[in-house]
Parts: sequence; C-alpha cells; structure tokens
Amino acid sequence: HLDWKRGSAYPSALRKPSSAALPESRLLSVLNIRLARTGRKRDAHFRVVVSDSVHGRVGRIVETLGYYHPRMANDAEGRLHIKADRARYWLGHGAKPSLTVKSFLKDVLAEPAPSEEDGSREPESGENATTGGSE
Repeated sequence: HLDWKRGSAYPSALRKPSSAALPESRLLSVLNIRLARTGRKRDAHFRVVVSDSVHGRVGRIVETLGYYHPRMANDAEGRLHIKADRARYWLGHGAKPSLTVKSFLKDVLAEPAPSEEDGSREPESGENATTGGSE
C-alpha cells in the first residue's frame, strides 16, 4: 500500500529505512583525516582535518589538526604543522588518513617528542655525542 501520510508516493517497503531502524554498528560513521582546501584561486592552503565520511567532502569537520602550505619552500618552518598528540588520538580511535596525510603523519609521528623531565636532547648530525655538541 502507499504511505501518503508521510508525504511519500513510494510504498513503505521500497523506502530507505530510517536511522532508528539500523543496527548500532551501521550508525557509527567512519572518520577520515584529510586535507580541506582553503585560500584563494591559485594560492591554495590546506587544513588537516578530521571529518565524518558520511557528510562527504564539504561535510562536518570534527577537529582541525593542523595546516599545510604547499607553496612555501620545502625546508620552511611553517610549511606543515600537525598536532601529533591529537593525530595519535584520532588514529587510535579508528580514523583513516588519506594517502597524502598518511605521508605527512609518517614524518610528524616519527619525530621523538621532546622530553620535559630531564631536558636532554639527542645530538644533531655533526655534533659529538659524548660532549653534547659543546667543544
């Protein structure tokens, strides 16, 4: 029979089920860590964001993790910034990074976090490890 009360000309058996009828496992959405484009035409800047995949490319952004400026020099200080602790948090909660963000996270998460307790740091290349760089 047709369900005219709900404003649909389709039989109730052919309509998509409402979200209340779906099992809980289907209600959980997949989170993506991806780049969101900002900036002007021919001057792109990107935000590294956690977004809900259900809402699509222009959908809801859960959290902004950092930024990426591709037009800056490769060795520039502000070219890429990602909050490593928040990225680890979202990866631990099942967020799937895009291929580009995955390559960024490889570099960011590989860097050891500075130790606040002892204040020591690893010697950089060219420094003497036994003297700590002071000669």
